Amino acid sequence: MKLFALLIILSCMTISMMNGGVESARVPLQVGLAYTSPVNDYGWTYAYEQARLQVQQEYAGRANLTYRVISTVTAAQTCEADCFAELVAFQQAGDFDLLITSGIAFSYVINNISAIFPDRYFVTSARLTITPNPNVAHGYAGSMDSPRYLTGATAALWTRTGQLGYITLLRQGQMLRQLNAFILGAHRANPYARMNVKSAGVFGSPDADRKAAQTILSLNPNIDLLSWQSLYVDSSIVACEAGIFSTGYGSDIQTVVKGDSVLVSAMWVPAVAFRYYINMVINGTFANTPIFTLSLPNGGTDLSTFSKVVANATKESILRLRSGLIAGTENMYCSPLLVGYAADPTSQCVTQTEFANIANAGTILGVREGYTIDWGMGVDLSVPVSPRTWPCDQSAQPPTPPPEPTPSPTPAPTPRPTPSPTPAPTPAPTTARPTPAAPTPRPTPAPTPRPTPTTCAPTPAPTPRPTPRPTPRPTPRPTPSRYYWEI
Repeated sequence: MKLFALLIILSCMTISMMNGGVESARVPLQVGLAYTSPVNDYGWTYAYEQARLQVQQEYAGRANLTYRVISTVTAAQTCEADCFAELVAFQQAGDFDLLITSGIAFSYVINNISAIFPDRYFVTSARLTITPNPNVAHGYAGSMDSPRYLTGATAALWTRTGQLGYITLLRQGQMLRQLNAFILGAHRANPYARMNVKSAGVFGSPDADRKAAQTILSLNPNIDLLSWQSLYVDSSIVACEAGIFSTGYGSDIQTVVKGDSVLVSAMWVPAVAFRYYINMVINGTFANTPIFTLSLPNGGTDLSTFSKVVANATKESILRLRSGLIAGTENMYCSPLLVGYAADPTSQCVTQTEFANIANAGTILGVREGYTIDWGMGVDLSVPVSPRTWPCDQSAQPPTPPPEPTPSPTPAPTPRPTPSPTPAPTPAPTTARPTPAAPTPRPTPAPTPRPTPTTCAPTPAPTPRPTPRPTPRPTPRPTPSRYYWEI
């Protein structure tokens, strides 16, 4: 009987080892998160850090989540020898049961990391065509198609000039895909709007983002709304400093940029992926197929709340469109801009795969319709970039922010003094010299009486000095029916 029990225990241990042994190795589960940029970038990595804090609270006692910024990731988003060594050191120091990475740079080396730690599980955001590994899951980042489509529609409903600016980083498939989704949404809402696109030319440089935003606004002063895709929030700060509006990306950028200049943001919600993979490891059911992806229907991507300056009619239209995308009653992949890109060259609708292939081929929608696409060679960073300014940049959180200017009360007008008679000079003391005659004093001019009003109306108060006021933000223009759609 004892031998039988021992065999059962050994068989359970064998099964556990085949599954990696993670689900019963220890409680709480140790989870590592590798980031590519600082947690205060207020974009992609900021969204990850907020998700980590949220999931840590939800799984208190069951999972510990620890992060590290891998500082050796290159500007081109590759993980070379130094980066690989730093990632291995992070995994070794934390002895993580599950390591979740947040950038495309790690996707190319994650299989090699897994070979060093064969009894651990690894997850990476990008989907790549590489040799499958049962302990590695790829591609949870999914696509930002739907939120980008919705922010494009919001921007096109908002603009008064019809000129929209867009800052991207590189001519790379995923970035062009987000740009094309934005263009489709803008074209649906306002076919007369025109896109002006500028590339920063480098990945992960706030100075390059800032310079690209300043450049595009100087090239076209009629741009009144700026959108962007980057790790950093500088494009929205530049828009605020220029007195125009923007849409955000990554997280809720309204929490970073002062006022209401950020109309809405397209957000990643990585907590959905964190829960999915943590639960699988805890339950011993880890699998890398089917590929799990963040999306609007599962809550992995979404819109932030709207700025209070967005008209209620616009909010209702966008939210109705969002509901249709979630329910499947709306198809964002149907547009006159898509004619010629489907298997049927006359069709206005493409599949999601065909839409991805458009971007992978380096194609930007709308070029044939007259959109301005300025890629150039990125931006010249040899010229110093002007620093962020308070109050547009709220991320710096100065210890004592300068107070808003408070207009002082207009002082009461000071009445004119009544001229007094000129006093006679004091005669000089008597000397041997003859005393001069005293000068004749000047007559005192009588004050001129104010004219008596001929009516009974009270005398109007003096005109107060104009109180300095901040430059008002432009309000949305009335909706011309020929521009916009009815959802």
